[in-house]
Amino acid sequence: MAVTVKRVEKESAFGKAGLVPGSRICSVNGNAIRDPIDFNYFSSEEKLAIEVEEDGRPNLIHVTRREGESPGITFQEMRPRACRSKCIFCFIDQLPHGLRKSLYIKDEDYRFSFLHGNFVTLANLRSGELERIANQHLSPLYVSVHSTNPDVRRKLLGLTGDADIMQKLLFLAERGIKLHCQVVICPGINDGSELERTIDDLIGLSPSIQSIGIVPVGITRFRKGLYPLAMVNKEGALHALDFAASCGARLRKLHGKNIVYAADELFHIAKKEAPAASYYDDFPQIENGIGLERRFIDLASQNHFGLPLKQGLARRLPTRTKPLRLTIVTGKLMSNTMKRCLELIPLQEDVKVNLLPVENNFFGSTVTVAGLLTGKDIAESLLSSGPGDMAMVPRTAVTSRGQFLDGMTVRELEKKTVIPIRVGFEHGKCKDSYCRHYW
Repeated sequence: MAVTVKRVEKESAFGKAGLVPGSRICSVNGNAIRDPIDFNYFSSEEKLAIEVEEDGRPNLIHVTRREGESPGITFQEMRPRACRSKCIFCFIDQLPHGLRKSLYIKDEDYRFSFLHGNFVTLANLRSGELERIANQHLSPLYVSVHSTNPDVRRKLLGLTGDADIMQKLLFLAERGIKLHCQVVICPGINDGSELERTIDDLIGLSPSIQSIGIVPVGITRFRKGLYPLAMVNKEGALHALDFAASCGARLRKLHGKNIVYAADELFHIAKKEAPAASYYDDFPQIENGIGLERRFIDLASQNHFGLPLKQGLARRLPTRTKPLRLTIVTGKLMSNTMKRCLELIPLQEDVKVNLLPVENNFFGSTVTVAGLLTGKDIAESLLSSGPGDMAMVPRTAVTSRGQFLDGMTVRELEKKTVIPIRVGFEHGKCKDSYCRHYW
């Protein structure tokens, strides 16, 4: 067990003590180091004896660290632990061949939940790891619960052994670990009275439970040979929304705050308007698609999107028509909301905006969110509708390296459409990450 140093600041206490890139830290003050979390936890003392390996040779480094001083160390990235569950609704099992390799990684690692907010089932925990979470106070954690009924959870996750999530959550709650939970609704399995039981059980762990997100199952056209699942219908969505609302009213009366929130997609399925911002409190699960639409609507109504359209765009194009024809790409789910939002944005007279909702031919018509659009579908839609002078694609559909799910890059999309492509409102005055996130 050890962690490998990638970079170290020479002027830091560790750099001055002789720690160099490539050093493998084996222990700190006699405590074995398994990962960077261990290192940060055990290296908080002033006097440190660090056992390292350099070029295969053991060495002992003594460090005196001032209180509050940054270690100035970057470690090699941790590899996430692979998931051993066989969830009947797993989205990765519904992917076709030929996508980016990283999309096929099934990770289930409580460390990444703590560090990055990834949802985990806690079904992969090894001996002593529940105690480690409590002892090192790895909080908050993001937990995919799905059901608190062990039999139902065993079926959903394809487990053969222990499926009692409540025992684990209670252990963590009693030790002060904050928890954000999610429930993916699979009709006929964990909806209806089972959903009510799960939510009630989780509410019983308050105040450790910080939020509970209710999300509909996602189904693509590549489910051949997999467990037969149905989409959440209008009746099921209305039941989930009504129950979440009743829980919210009860919680607000008792504690002044709600913790049960329904996904934006459920409101669309039920054909109901997105609730006011007060419904979401501090938007604890916005990255899980819960409250993103309301945040976007409110930002548009406050004219946070005015600057990118009123100035700057025309000057970036060497040649253009008048008025400037700007195409904004979105998924089917948000098309009506986007249309309403665009009506709130003041446009320069020589700018004409065309909203283009793209059908997801790749995954199938049941997948309607903007973040799962592929470059190929966007390119075909732009070319068939007339791309205009410039297009904006949803930021959620593109990685930080400029790639869509199918591997096409933004630059390749530009070559196919022969127009400039922008990702979200990256040049706007609004610095709110969600302002740029949904387009």
